[in-house]
Amino acid sequence: MTKSSTDKRFLGGWILAILIFEGCVELKPQIAADPPHSDSSAIGEPSGSDGANTSPAPNDPPTSGDAPVSGDNLSPISPTPIPSPRPDDEPESPIVPTAPTVHLLGEGTMASYEAGDRPRAGWGEMLSQFLSPSVRVINRAMTDNSSRKFYFDQDRWPSISPQINPGDFVLIQFGLSDQLSGAQYDASGTFAYCSDGTTEAETCGDPDHSYYRILKNIVGQIFQMGAVPILVTPVVRNQFVPGRDTLDQEAMHNLQTNKPGEEFPRGNYPEAMRELADRYDIALIDMTKHSKRVVEVNGHELTETLNQPTSASQLEVPLATILAKMASLTIRRSNHNATEELRAYINSEPCFAVFPDEFSLGRREVGTYELGKLAVLAFDMGATNNTLTIDASDGLLLSQRSDFPTWLQSISFDYFRGEIIASVHTRFTATNLGSYNGGFDSIIDQNHYSTVNVSAFVTPTPPSEDIPPPDDNITPPTATPFSVRWFSGASTASIVHGPVSAQSATLSDCELGTPRKLIVENDQERTVMRVSVGGEGAEIQSDDRYIEFVMSAGNNMRIDSLSTWLTSSGGSFVQAEIEYSLSPDFSESRRITNDALSFEKDVMVQLQFPLNIEVPPTQSLYMRIFPFNPPGGSGKYLAIYDYMVEGEIL
Repeated sequence: MTKSSTDKRFLGGWILAILIFEGCVELKPQIAADPPHSDSSAIGEPSGSDGANTSPAPNDPPTSGDAPVSGDNLSPISPTPIPSPRPDDEPESPIVPTAPTVHLLGEGTMASYEAGDRPRAGWGEMLSQFLSPSVRVINRAMTDNSSRKFYFDQDRWPSISPQINPGDFVLIQFGLSDQLSGAQYDASGTFAYCSDGTTEAETCGDPDHSYYRILKNIVGQIFQMGAVPILVTPVVRNQFVPGRDTLDQEAMHNLQTNKPGEEFPRGNYPEAMRELADRYDIALIDMTKHSKRVVEVNGHELTETLNQPTSASQLEVPLATILAKMASLTIRRSNHNATEELRAYINSEPCFAVFPDEFSLGRREVGTYELGKLAVLAFDMGATNNTLTIDASDGLLLSQRSDFPTWLQSISFDYFRGEIIASVHTRFTATNLGSYNGGFDSIIDQNHYSTVNVSAFVTPTPPSEDIPPPDDNITPPTATPFSVRWFSGASTASIVHGPVSAQSATLSDCELGTPRKLIVENDQERTVMRVSVGGEGAEIQSDDRYIEFVMSAGNNMRIDSLSTWLTSSGGSFVQAEIEYSLSPDFSESRRITNDALSFEKDVMVQLQFPLNIEVPPTQSLYMRIFPFNPPGGSGKYLAIYDYMVEGEIL
């Protein structure tokens, strides 16, 4: 199926996305290998073309402090011998199989969260719903967990490992926090293969900072315990190539650019894990590929609703649930011998998810329309091949394309292997005055699965003069808070929470440059967008060079605050001013910054401005950042992260 491009007229509303895929990537079949020699210390020696062992036994125990020391000197467990038959007069008692225990070791995208943390979630906490109730899932994943920190911290692997028993399954996912640098490198950072810049991990002279070698140590100890390791590559970051619905290489944890102060690039973390799994015949779930597929099909706008808006690597409940299902499907469809027992406990209950489940569009003027997207995903829907039909209520239409749409009342999609991932666009037209209540119904094989409710209040335009004055005895409605974010990752798209509409940020007489990793909130490294200023010779300031943010509500709106992170990049001289107006031509604008903002090169600064801007129902708010070079300046970029406007609908 051809992926639809993002609608350039997207107003921060909603789009209906239906994703169809032909199945998850299967676990790699077990590679035949000679059993290790009695004196071998390998996890499971790779074999050459003649079946003989072709590499020396790995032996690189950790060397830091009181860390575990027996990780590399391990062999896979031997098969359980077949017991001799009992005499005829001693019938064997029936054996009742015991459901396995599944341990989850990993980072924040796998972790469990409290109700107060919602909508943040980890896919590990969603996994149990796709397993038999008899399976015990112990989620030991936690935020800020890198392979190095987990392995060497006495409160982590050394205290967890004694609780793993023979026959348990252990899912292992690291890679995000392994990329930490600067002051955090010593405790958490690793290179995918080796800190000398090579991919020769087996002979790396710095194994304590080798992602590959640390994973190998953990896996080796799990084998020695008689348990079954399953490697899981890291979830992608929500980090797109500018202007495209394609993830960049760093989003897929392939770091080929040197971090500040480092001599070599970190390398490709998922590929290092795949090579380890291939070399030692370890079961693998390629979560990087799974998450890449879902994120890229959905594009910028929908992915912002799947991930936490403040982080490119935090999940919300919908995406966490999707990835948990994909992990369980990968195991169930695996033909790896090590996962055979666990496969019997993967359930095949239908799973149908629609998010968000409702849209409140607020006030819309008659004759206007709203475009959007919505996600629909389904798994294990019974028949191998089937059809999903989406029916729209009056006032709503559907299209498979955004560039040259053909709007229909109903659209059908064929899907395969009982799974759905696809994309469809929606349109609401404000026709009749007053309240509107409609929706989209999802139907499969004549069975109704979901309704997405759509509500709005259609007002006349221009406002009627016959509307009576307000009754002072009527209690005014409670103000509704809202927030709108732009540049919260490698995207200019708006992220809206509350009953407002917002366009993507637009640029005039400037363009997006290459994103850069910089330190922002809580000393965390984030992907920051950079806007070109013009470099040496650019005029001091131009009214035609700006970044613009536009938002409206169709109701009385009060803007309470503006916050953002800014700095100069590619030079130390870029400055900026911020202004706002209620006119599309930006006439009668007012300054938010009293003086021009100055910065130290590549040092992000958080700026906060208390505001009190009243925006009438018939107007929009226009904000502009004007970047420029002072006389003699030669700065190249203004770096911007998490531009956020907050307020209330009155």
